[in-house]
Amino acid sequence: KEVMRKIEETLHKLHQIKKSDRSKAPEPSDIEPIKETSVDSNKVSNPISQVPFARVNSVAFGSPSHECGLKEGDLVLSFGPVTYLNHKNLGKILDLVNISIGKSIEIWIERDKSCQMIRLVPCHWNGLGLLGCHLLPV
Repeated sequence: KEVMRKIEETLHKLHQIKKSDRSKAPEPSDIEPIKETSVDSNKVSNPISQVPFARVNSVAFGSPSHECGLKEGDLVLSFGPVTYLNHKNLGKILDLVNISIGKSIEIWIERDKSCQMIRLVPCHWNGLGLLGCHLLPV
Protein backbone atom coordinates (compact mmCIF):
# COMPACT_ATOMS: atom_id res chain seq x y z
CA LYS A 1 0.00 0.00 0.00
CA GLU A 2 2.80 2.40 0.88
CA VAL A 3 4.49 1.92 -2.51
CA MET A 4 1.19 2.55 -4.33
CA ARG A 5 0.60 5.72 -2.26
CA LYS A 6 4.06 7.03 -3.15
CA ILE A 7 3.51 6.23 -6.83
CA GLU A 8 0.21 8.11 -6.79
CA GLU A 9 1.78 11.12 -5.06
CA THR A 10 4.63 11.15 -7.56
CA LEU A 11 2.25 10.95 -10.51
CA HIS A 12 0.31 13.93 -9.18
CA LYS A 13 3.55 15.89 -8.81
CA LEU A 14 4.63 15.00 -12.34
CA HIS A 15 1.28 16.04 -13.80
CA GLN A 16 1.37 19.33 -11.89
CA ILE A 17 4.88 20.04 -13.17
CA LYS A 18 3.92 19.18 -16.75
CA LYS A 19 0.84 21.43 -16.59
CA SER A 20 2.72 24.39 -15.12
CA ASP A 21 5.82 24.33 -17.32
CA ARG A 22 6.52 21.69 -19.95
CA SER A 23 10.03 22.99 -20.58
CA LYS A 24 11.21 22.66 -16.98
CA ALA A 25 12.35 19.27 -15.72
CA PRO A 26 11.37 18.45 -12.14
CA GLU A 27 13.94 19.13 -9.48
CA PRO A 28 15.34 16.07 -7.68
CA SER A 29 13.70 17.29 -4.48
CA ASP A 30 10.29 17.34 -6.22
CA ILE A 31 10.25 13.60 -6.90
CA GLU A 32 11.10 10.89 -4.43
CA PRO A 33 12.57 7.76 -6.03
CA ILE A 34 10.48 4.64 -5.56
CA LYS A 35 11.99 1.18 -5.37
CA GLU A 36 9.74 -1.76 -6.13
CA THR A 37 10.15 -4.49 -3.55
CA SER A 38 8.39 -7.22 -5.48
CA VAL A 39 7.35 -7.39 -9.11
CA ASP A 40 5.92 -10.57 -10.60
CA SER A 41 6.74 -9.66 -14.19
CA ASN A 42 8.81 -7.20 -16.18
CA LYS A 43 5.74 -5.07 -16.86
CA VAL A 44 4.26 -2.68 -14.34
CA SER A 45 1.14 -0.59 -14.77
CA ASN A 46 2.45 2.51 -12.99
CA PRO A 47 5.47 4.50 -14.12
CA ILE A 48 8.51 4.70 -11.90
CA SER A 49 9.32 8.10 -10.48
CA GLN A 50 11.52 9.28 -13.33
CA VAL A 51 10.90 11.16 -16.51
CA PRO A 52 12.05 10.05 -19.98
CA PHE A 53 15.37 11.46 -21.13
CA ALA A 54 15.95 9.50 -24.35
CA ARG A 55 13.94 8.01 -27.18
CA VAL A 56 14.93 4.94 -29.18
CA ASN A 57 15.26 6.24 -32.74
CA SER A 58 16.19 2.93 -34.38
CA VAL A 59 17.04 -0.68 -33.56
CA ALA A 60 19.12 -2.85 -35.89
CA PHE A 61 17.81 -6.33 -36.61
CA GLY A 62 19.84 -9.03 -34.85
CA SER A 63 21.54 -6.55 -32.52
CA PRO A 64 21.75 -6.88 -28.73
CA SER A 65 19.03 -4.21 -28.48
CA HIS A 66 16.79 -6.13 -30.86
CA GLU A 67 17.40 -9.41 -29.05
CA CYS A 68 16.40 -7.97 -25.66
CA GLY A 69 13.18 -6.47 -27.04
CA LEU A 70 14.01 -2.77 -27.33
CA LYS A 71 11.80 -1.11 -29.97
CA GLU A 72 11.84 2.08 -31.96
CA GLY A 73 9.85 4.74 -30.09
CA ASP A 74 10.55 3.38 -26.61
CA LEU A 75 11.20 6.13 -24.07
CA VAL A 76 14.13 5.52 -21.74
CA LEU A 77 13.40 6.25 -18.06
CA SER A 78 16.62 4.80 -16.70
CA PHE A 79 19.61 3.03 -18.20
CA GLY A 80 21.35 1.29 -15.32
CA PRO A 81 22.16 4.13 -12.91
CA VAL A 82 21.74 6.77 -15.64
CA THR A 83 18.58 8.91 -15.37
CA TYR A 84 17.28 12.28 -16.54
CA LEU A 85 19.21 13.82 -13.64
CA ASN A 86 22.69 12.68 -14.68
CA HIS A 87 22.76 11.55 -18.32
CA LYS A 88 24.89 14.52 -19.55
CA ASN A 89 23.43 14.61 -23.05
CA LEU A 90 23.45 10.78 -23.11
CA GLY A 91 27.23 10.67 -22.57
CA LYS A 92 26.85 8.65 -19.38
CA ILE A 93 25.09 5.89 -21.32
CA LEU A 94 28.11 5.61 -23.61
CA ASP A 95 30.43 5.48 -20.59
CA LEU A 96 28.32 2.76 -18.95
CA VAL A 97 28.06 0.66 -22.12
CA ASN A 98 31.82 0.77 -22.68
CA ILE A 99 32.53 -0.63 -19.20
CA SER A 100 29.67 -3.15 -19.31
CA ILE A 101 30.57 -5.38 -22.27
CA GLY A 102 29.12 -8.81 -21.52
CA LYS A 103 27.30 -7.56 -18.41
CA SER A 104 23.55 -7.10 -18.06
CA ILE A 105 22.21 -3.54 -17.75
CA GLU A 106 18.72 -2.97 -16.35
CA ILE A 107 16.80 -0.49 -18.48
CA TRP A 108 13.40 0.95 -17.63
CA ILE A 109 11.40 2.08 -20.65
CA GLU A 110 7.97 3.51 -21.27
CA ARG A 111 6.03 1.86 -24.07
CA ASP A 112 2.33 2.25 -24.82
CA LYS A 113 1.79 4.25 -21.60
CA SER A 114 3.20 1.52 -19.36
CA CYS A 115 6.64 0.97 -17.90
CA GLN A 116 8.69 -2.12 -18.55
CA MET A 117 12.09 -3.31 -17.41
CA ILE A 118 14.38 -5.01 -19.90
CA ARG A 119 17.93 -6.30 -19.56
CA LEU A 120 20.42 -5.42 -22.24
CA VAL A 121 23.89 -6.96 -22.55
CA PRO A 122 26.28 -4.80 -24.59
CA CYS A 123 28.48 -6.96 -26.81
CA HIS A 124 30.31 -7.10 -30.11
CA TRP A 125 28.04 -8.28 -32.89
CA ASN A 126 28.02 -8.15 -36.71
CA GLY A 127 26.83 -4.54 -36.82
CA LEU A 128 28.04 -1.18 -35.55
CA GLY A 129 28.49 -0.38 -31.87
CA LEU A 130 27.83 -2.54 -28.85
CA LEU A 131 24.06 -2.07 -28.66
CA GLY A 132 22.76 -1.81 -32.21
CA CYS A 133 20.38 1.02 -31.46
CA HIS A 134 20.34 4.79 -31.82
CA LEU A 135 19.11 6.94 -28.93
CA LEU A 136 18.11 10.60 -29.11
CA PRO A 137 17.66 12.96 -26.16
CA VAL A 138 14.08 14.07 -25.51
